[in-house]
Amino acid sequence: MAASPGKSSLCKRWREPGYRTRLMPTLYLLVAYIALGFITAQRGSAFLDIQLITHTTLETASFFFTASAVGGVVGALVFGGLYDKFNRNLLLYLTVLGMSATVVIIPYCTAYEAMLVAWFCNTFFMGGFDASASAEVVRMWGLESQPYLFLVNLGFSIGAFLAPLLTEPFLVPKDLVESVLNYTQVDCSGAVVNMSTSNYSRKELFGEENFYESDRSFSLNSSICNDSTKPPDFNIRLHHAYTISAVLALVASLPLLFQTCRNRQSTTIEKSSTEYEEVRELPMRHYIVALIIIISTFVFNSTIEDAYASFLMTFVVKQLNWSKTQGAQLSSVYFGMYVIVRAVGFFCADVLSPTLLLLSSLLALVLTIAGITLSSIYSALIGVWIFTGICGFLIGILFPVAIAWINKTIVSVSGKISSFMLLGSAVGKFCNPIVLGFFMEEFSPLWFCYISLIEAGLSVAIVVMASIYGQEILAKVRRRNMEIVVTVDEKIMDELSLNGDPTTA
Repeated sequence: MAASPGKSSLCKRWREPGYRTRLMPTLYLLVAYIALGFITAQRGSAFLDIQLITHTTLETASFFFTASAVGGVVGALVFGGLYDKFNRNLLLYLTVLGMSATVVIIPYCTAYEAMLVAWFCNTFFMGGFDASASAEVVRMWGLESQPYLFLVNLGFSIGAFLAPLLTEPFLVPKDLVESVLNYTQVDCSGAVVNMSTSNYSRKELFGEENFYESDRSFSLNSSICNDSTKPPDFNIRLHHAYTISAVLALVASLPLLFQTCRNRQSTTIEKSSTEYEEVRELPMRHYIVALIIIISTFVFNSTIEDAYASFLMTFVVKQLNWSKTQGAQLSSVYFGMYVIVRAVGFFCADVLSPTLLLLSSLLALVLTIAGITLSSIYSALIGVWIFTGICGFLIGILFPVAIAWINKTIVSVSGKISSFMLLGSAVGKFCNPIVLGFFMEEFSPLWFCYISLIEAGLSVAIVVMASIYGQEILAKVRRRNMEIVVTVDEKIMDELSLNGDPTTA
């Protein structure tokens, strides 16, 4: 097992030209991952305003996330298939450039169908970049890639941490949204509008059926005073936030363009000196079981991650009656813990056993989500802040550690196995928004916690059963297959020696 790159080893290896040749493209990918994380987290922060733009309910708008899941898996499959056939650096540059070009149009898509297409196209390029970039890191670093996968995912976490903070100033204030959607009468006096509100269509945006009354005074366009039977017009500035995303992605694409131009003569990047152990595939019956384990693991891990990335803001606004500013700050705490755990993971990735680390993280996650649930029910707001931060720390561990766990316990990770991981993640992200949107809309926003708790519990059960199966059965099968491979190789070497053919040590 490769050692984690500690401070002393980094300083020592930096003097090696081959190491720098691989590290610089990795840092370029880190910058691009910042843009990827920013765009991903921005969707959750701006979700309520996206509902305003498209005039949709929570349940209907949840299909935007489903469209993004489909776009992500299609993009990953398309660009993943092109990865070995075309200029890799050019492909990476085009995916990031495509992210920039498609994200900027999202706030201008007022039609529901147009918004679905925009989310699909944007995540098509995002999924293509994610798949290609992960493959590029593994190609450059080989078996040393785990700490550097933590490193590039650190960039994702930084972007996700910044997105809610930079998006929040451009969101429509929650009380203004309520006043507009619940209004019944408008009295105009100059440029000031006094509105008396009642329970008009509050459920459409916030999923609440309780009666609500308030008197608001705020400045609106004077044209609305001419017709008090129409809802007041207000200014949505979400396009400014998405312009920041587009510029960030465009800037992040420039190092990849530089790398493309620099390597036009197909300069070969020195690979890791670590040699791979050839492991023959499992027998078909065990191989099928291994694939089921892989898909199930990533289905439930991705649903938990997707729920908090996409619905956390909506949950605290609807269930806890928080402002969007507070929701954005809570999202930043959540993603800030991503930054911490992945920065630590770069230096400590290989210290603990993947099985022990994954199982302990999932068990702690079950307790943490239970803490969020109880804190929400009993309005213990400080508990929501604390448990959400812990939740972000634990969820940030799952993805890279799950890959290491599968590679060590279930089956060696290859390109084919990686595609099944992607399929599992896509299934989870495809189904989860529909399920969450339905239950939060029709029953209670607390179903955000209940469903997350169920998914975490199922993940624990899968990991426990799969670990026992892997250690008691698969380990023996893989060891036996390795012994067969070694025996055959020794016989071939003996035959070559008897025939006088030259062999190398």
